[in-house]
Amino acid sequence: MNTATQSIAVGIFAGIASAMLVLSALAFPLLNFLFMFLSLVSVLVAGIGWSNRAGVIAGFIGAIILGIATSPFVAALFAGALFAPAAWIAHLTNLARPADEIGGPEGELAWYPLSRLFLYICGISAALSSLQILSVGDSQEMRDTYLMLLEEFIAQTPEAETIPLNSMEAAIDQFLAIMPFLLGAFFVLLLFFGWYVSARLADKFRRSKRPRDDLPAHLRMQPIAIPILGAGLVVYFIGGGLSAAGLAITGAFTAGFTLSGLAMLHFATRGKPWRLLLLWFAYVVVFIASMMPLVAFFIAGLFGTTRTTAPTSPNKNDKTT
Repeated sequence: MNTATQSIAVGIFAGIASAMLVLSALAFPLLNFLFMFLSLVSVLVAGIGWSNRAGVIAGFIGAIILGIATSPFVAALFAGALFAPAAWIAHLTNLARPADEIGGPEGELAWYPLSRLFLYICGISAALSSLQILSVGDSQEMRDTYLMLLEEFIAQTPEAETIPLNSMEAAIDQFLAIMPFLLGAFFVLLLFFGWYVSARLADKFRRSKRPRDDLPAHLRMQPIAIPILGAGLVVYFIGGGLSAAGLAITGAFTAGFTLSGLAMLHFATRGKPWRLLLLWFAYVVVFIASMMPLVAFFIAGLFGTTRTTAPTSPNKNDKTT
């Protein structure tokens, strides 16, 4: 089987798998995140491990199957939110040019910088979350829906009758207020860790042309991300119909800077005998205290935008395409 035929076959199988996983997510809401993540990984592995063509075909086939099994709207929704971003991220991952074109050594390749790839992930996440929030429309409708679900839950669960309804309504209002921020951050985590797992799988099975990225050393936000974050905050505080979109942009880029700060911690402790203990402690504190430690990592990420450059490395797996 030649390379082109193999890419087409892999793309078709990955597309079928991604569509089946999305259908599973729709059928089992409690496992929604897991199935969406695996669907994303299916397209990413095809694109990173085989070719851009395989990734595009996977997304196209997945959308067609979803359109047949559900509706054109659902197909377009997941194609835009999962399949297309995955194919594009895989394409950027595989971009490279001769290193001597930018002053590097001859015979080596300069791969698309990880910081730019990460910026695209945050930008795509900001766009997706903003569009999703704006498409929902009136938040009052969402509030009424949540209240109706709560009333049904209370009616079916006697133990819940002791919880004051006013407290539940206040909790719903607080959740809806920060939901755009959380949605932006969620998309960053979904796309970034989907890319990370896919790249590791492709490298594990020697399907990746790109050498493994040293995330602790090279994961950072580019300086342009700071004014984008600022613009999101300005839009949010101005208010109006676009306020929620501004908060979604803020959430996406805040997550990006926070992940960058966490990478800096991993890099700073590299080679230290107490590294594992400190990392465990840091993540336990994040899990327990949540907000304050994450603010510290976010600030570190803000100051780490120029800490390193993209690596230049030989194309060790060039025989696989």
